[in-house]
Amino acid sequence: MGMQKERQLIAALVFFIVLTVGLVVALVIVATRDSNNNNNAPQQSDPYAAQLKQDNQMVSTIGQKLRQEIADNGLNHMKKNFYTITKMVHVAGTPEQMAALQYIRDTYASYGLEVMTTDYDVMLSYPNYSQPNTVSMQMSNGSWNLISNGLGDIPLGHPNLTAQLKADTRARNWWNGYGANGVATGKLVYANYGRVVDFQYLDNSNISLNGSIVAIRYGDLFRGNKVQEAEKRGALAVILFSDPIDYGSPDLSGSDLNNTFPNSVFMPPGGAQRGSVLETNGDPLTPLYPSKPYTYRIDISDVVNGVTAPNIPVMPMGYRDAATLFQNMNGPAVPAGWVGGIPGVNYTLTSSVSFKVTVNAITPTRQRIRNVIAFMRGTTEPDKYVLLTNHVDAWTFGAMDPNSGTVAILETARALTTVANATGWRPRRTIVFCSVDAEEFGLIGSTEFAEEYLKVLQQRAVALVNVDVAVAGNVVIGVESTPSLYNTIIKASKLIPNPNDNELSAGRKTIYDSWMFYFPNSSFIQGQPYMSIPDSGSDQSHFLSYVGVPCAALGYDCDPNIRRDCYELYHTMYEVPWTLENIIDRGYKALTAMSQLWTEVARDLADSLVIPFNVNDYATVLTQAISGLDVYLKGKGVPDLLTNSNANYSAIIVNLQDAASRFSNAATIIQKNIDAVNSGESSASLRQVEMLNSRLMGLERAFINDRGLYANRPDARHVMFATSIHDQYSGVLCAGVYDSAEYYFESTNDIQRSAWLKSIQVTLSELQFAVESAILLLKVTDY
Repeated sequence: MGMQKERQLIAALVFFIVLTVGLVVALVIVATRDSNNNNNAPQQSDPYAAQLKQDNQMVSTIGQKLRQEIADNGLNHMKKNFYTITKMVHVAGTPEQMAALQYIRDTYASYGLEVMTTDYDVMLSYPNYSQPNTVSMQMSNGSWNLISNGLGDIPLGHPNLTAQLKADTRARNWWNGYGANGVATGKLVYANYGRVVDFQYLDNSNISLNGSIVAIRYGDLFRGNKVQEAEKRGALAVILFSDPIDYGSPDLSGSDLNNTFPNSVFMPPGGAQRGSVLETNGDPLTPLYPSKPYTYRIDISDVVNGVTAPNIPVMPMGYRDAATLFQNMNGPAVPAGWVGGIPGVNYTLTSSVSFKVTVNAITPTRQRIRNVIAFMRGTTEPDKYVLLTNHVDAWTFGAMDPNSGTVAILETARALTTVANATGWRPRRTIVFCSVDAEEFGLIGSTEFAEEYLKVLQQRAVALVNVDVAVAGNVVIGVESTPSLYNTIIKASKLIPNPNDNELSAGRKTIYDSWMFYFPNSSFIQGQPYMSIPDSGSDQSHFLSYVGVPCAALGYDCDPNIRRDCYELYHTMYEVPWTLENIIDRGYKALTAMSQLWTEVARDLADSLVIPFNVNDYATVLTQAISGLDVYLKGKGVPDLLTNSNANYSAIIVNLQDAASRFSNAATIIQKNIDAVNSGESSASLRQVEMLNSRLMGLERAFINDRGLYANRPDARHVMFATSIHDQYSGVLCAGVYDSAEYYFESTNDIQRSAWLKSIQVTLSELQFAVESAILLLKVTDY
């Protein structure tokens, strides 16, 4: 019995071993078969290795369809939008302005765009429309004789024009935003354009402004800088007048006034320019931060009584009334360069009689403003934004400034969405249409938006193109831009038919041809038409100087050979549709061309496989900027000053020039890759495209100094592009260094001089740090 159990156990063990071996063999066979099958099956691909190629045939087709859509169907849309928005005075913070913004919001929505609004409560200033500002002169018997009633003239003889001007009588009031309320009495002093050099001439002539009323003519620099300098020297009030030598007819003489509005674009005697005299951009109550409910605010009284806004009355007037001022002045004759064009008067520096300026301003209050933001979402890079900006608010009716630009941005949006709906095409990146508010008071809407969305814009903004006054004339475009956008604008301009019949007759078929003809010499790039340095004249300012977004501003101008200022009716009551249709742009031809140009630039920036920046142009401008800085500093004797402070200027400038050279080398390498892809000649992987685009988006930001250019300018952070300390309308390269040097030579004691000499060294160091950062950013490895 025991032997039998042993045999059964052995048999079971053998069976188990055989079964186990069989299962192992079977598993090996299956595994081998599956392995062979997997080797033969297609492998899962790496999406970043996918090859992409620019389809330039499609690019050309879409561009042509967009231009054709605007040319064929734009006119009626533009006229409807134009008349709706400009029918009433629409100053920021008023019900009329809110109605205009609501119309724009509804229009964007009707195109199928995603729309949002951003509201801010900001400090705004208004006149008392029922009590106009006045200027009076004291008579010998002590009474006061009214010289200016503070109201513009309505010309007769053109029924449609008269009807448009009479639609809102508030347009007649002459006023300056943020000028102080009050009455000032004193002798009159004439200070030419109100430049620092003009005030220095008066100082050298022993003419004091203390206790005086100062008459300053518009032009040459920002009006707020004029007022600031006058107040600093003890002026009690400022009168800003439009001189016919700058704003009137070039052939104006004696009583010949036939060549002024409404017979031409030139300023009539009873016209005056309005405008803000605030010294800062953005809401003065919340500097560097958005005006949201959670934001700490400076008290309004601290702003009104501080240095940001004038503490003295300020009012504008036309040369109709300025003539009476000069007829009653009997002081020393002015230098030749100070003589204006008012008929029948002698320009002198002072008066012996007293004048009285009465400004009836409403105390500044917080008012609600609103930006309307619309999105055309991109297909493959929807979180990358190409921004188009225009402001909607105006001092009066705003036909040219800014609502010719408003019409253009709406037409650009309509054309893009119409072609997208008809073809199925959409841009790679998102196009953002920004209709902003309160620009006229100091770029407030755009500044608050840039501050609120600072972190978003730093990560997502590709570029910004602003159009403020789309048509000030109809002959040639004017452009200001950062260097990376030069080539994009030039390329687009070559595609736009010339809207001017005289230019076409002269053989200039495209707007590029006229641009190159009238402005053949670029400031920096040989063979390119002129483009000016970015300034703070419109809404692109804070996006560039504070955020670091590449920016451009476009507009149509008149023949530059005629006179220096082609937009004489700027900020006057005469900015109504009649003026554009009968004098500036008959048939909306220039406005059509500007809409086409803006659309093509936006399409290129949003739809090119690689962002179409030209880094070589940036390198050229940087190199020349450093060279010009060196010449300036040596001319001022700064190297010797630094040597006396134990600093080696030669080593500093050589190192800076070497950095610029290395930046040029890095630019050359990356530009070859950009051009190869965007030309359609070479394909690139998704990984390579993203490598290039991430570097290009960071380039402008590399020049942002987070602390500001220096302690006095925390809101200006771009070490390459900023505005002049003496004129907000003028752009300056390497402003931190220039400003520090200017302040050094304006200092009145050794403590100030020592501080600004140190600032020169610091800002030179920070400039090189920015260049070095840009070099590291541009370097392409493992491409």
